[in-house]
Amino acid sequence: MKGTLFLLFGGLALALFLGLGSRPAVAAKALPGTLSAAQRELIYARAGQYFTNAILLKPRESGETAHLPFQLAPLLLQEMTATNSVAAPAVVFFHSGEIMLSGKPHPQVTYLWAVGKSSVRRKMAIQYRGIRLILDARGRPVIWELLQDHSGAQVIFVAQSLEAGAMKRFGGALPGRRFAIEADLAAAPTSIVARVIEDNPAAMGPLAHLDASGEVTTLICRCMTAQTRAVERTGYFELQPLPKTLRKAAAGLDLRLRPPADF
Repeated sequence: MKGTLFLLFGGLALALFLGLGSRPAVAAKALPGTLSAAQRELIYARAGQYFTNAILLKPRESGETAHLPFQLAPLLLQEMTATNSVAAPAVVFFHSGEIMLSGKPHPQVTYLWAVGKSSVRRKMAIQYRGIRLILDARGRPVIWELLQDHSGAQVIFVAQSLEAGAMKRFGGALPGRRFAIEADLAAAPTSIVARVIEDNPAAMGPLAHLDASGEVTTLICRCMTAQTRAVERTGYFELQPLPKTLRKAAAGLDLRLRPPADF
């Protein structure tokens, strides 16, 4: 953990020299069955967003720190402003499973947390956000899928090694796409790979950036530069099994991605 924090805060120091990126506009919600070019550009811009101040949230250590769900749990970088509309997550739920991709089974771990409430038929319903991690044969995450993204898009992040394999197999991105790993736009019109990130040097979770409203703006490897000017403090969340009522089957990645043949 000390090594992780060293990398993280070393990256923060570098960020001071790089300066702060411009803040993207709030993404409009995707219409059913479509995602416009303008909406895609907003998602790309969101992935490059920098915070001014943030707090770092880590899973609280327990007797199960050697278990895979703990090792792959995300670190949450929550943006802090004078008008934060939601409190930082206190509990993150997890669920381990398996997903078929390219005809092969791959381990997956899902993480979900509450970010606030919204009015549904005059009742207050809890909103959830989360991440689904897909592992490769080495047991390292190489695909990260945002769950219930507020834009309405199916937002995905992939590792550099996976994109490189797709480039080798297919030769480049399809029309209207930015990355070779992405499937045909007509087959997955609401899907988008927001960015390609560095491969994890070991089995570990991502550094997820949450804006002041609790929405996930981007995911990066912990080995990358954190996208915030300063970390005000460090906090913790409890890692708990995901209730059955919140579990949803993963589906559709075969339509959204075209991974290398050896994946």
